[in-house]
Amino acid sequence: MKNPWKRYSKINPQRNDGNRQICNDVYHAILAGNFTGAEYKIILAIIDKTWGFKKKADAISIKQLCAMTNLTKRTTQRTIISLKTKRVVYMSPSTIRMSTGSPLNNFSLNKHYDTWKVEGCQMVQGCQTGHPLKTNKGDIDGKIRVSSTPPTKETLKETITKEIELPDWLPSDLWNEFRKYRIKIRKPLTLHAEKLNIDKLEKLKLTGNDPVKVIEETIMRGWQGFFPLKNKETQEEPNGYQPPLEEILA
Repeated sequence: MKNPWKRYSKINPQRNDGNRQICNDVYHAILAGNFTGAEYKIILAIIDKTWGFKKKADAISIKQLCAMTNLTKRTTQRTIISLKTKRVVYMSPSTIRMSTGSPLNNFSLNKHYDTWKVEGCQMVQGCQTGHPLKTNKGDIDGKIRVSSTPPTKETLKETITKEIELPDWLPSDLWNEFRKYRIKIRKPLTLHAEKLNIDKLEKLKLTGNDPVKVIEETIMRGWQGFFPLKNKETQEEPNGYQPPLEEILA
């Protein structure tokens, strides 16, 4: 496909004139992140000064970043603090000093996007296989994950505000404890997963299992899902359960 604007241009940039190589997954994570315009500028500037010169980190002054991004000094400083808080950018003191004697900071982009504190995303598209690559490591409060497809305002609002309606036999405070427990083990519940687990609890309830005791047993044992309570006569355990050594020796 021909570029209709080429004949009006006085320049002809080529790949061999210089380029910035970046992993597709990291690129998708940056695209999907809920960043401000200033944050995007600072991220690209740091990539240019580091990966653009095949370096992991580089000593960059605020003046340089202002010149590269056309941002004011105050906006640049506030944006750096914001990106550092979100764990997207990290920095450390440099041995290089400015002409005024003030030390510079070494800036680097955190390529481990699964540790970013960026909300509203869920997963990243694998750059090689084309299949979704789950990113559980570094999840914070079940909110940090990145997606190659940015969510819409409607889906975000539904995720945040929509609460599942609990049946009368299920105490809300206990269910909230189960939610917190799943977040703690880095297996946060989606709305669909909550419905499935409540349906399973209801089936266990119909077979004579107390839902409250089932939930308490799950949290105490460190399980991910729900299982029938131990049979007092046969002392059977759920399939795949390995009792602790203390119980075997008791």
